[in-house]
Amino acid sequence: MIKTYRDGRVKLTGDDYAKAKREKWEEQKKICPICKLYLPMAQAELDHLTTRGMGGSKRDDRPDNIRVVHAYCHRLRHYRERDQAAKAAAQVSTVFDR
Repeated sequence: MIKTYRDGRVKLTGDDYAKAKREKWEEQKKICPICKLYLPMAQAELDHLTTRGMGGSKRDDRPDNIRVVHAYCHRLRHYRERDQAAKAAAQVSTVFDR
């Protein structure tokens, strides 16, 4: 099923989600864009370039916003983002603590 929101976001479910994942995997020539290594379909996960937000409330499955990556690479990407956000918050708090 494909649901389109007023703001232009698209949400895919079921067979449409699986189809988009396979199409993106084939488009990428079965290569993970993060590590540049072969990506078996069984290890592939959809990664949203514009992150979904907590709980996926702002999920956007448009083809230009998704890519297929290794599960490990996907986790690593989000851990790095969270780590960078924590470091930035710490820097801001030290500026205001002076």
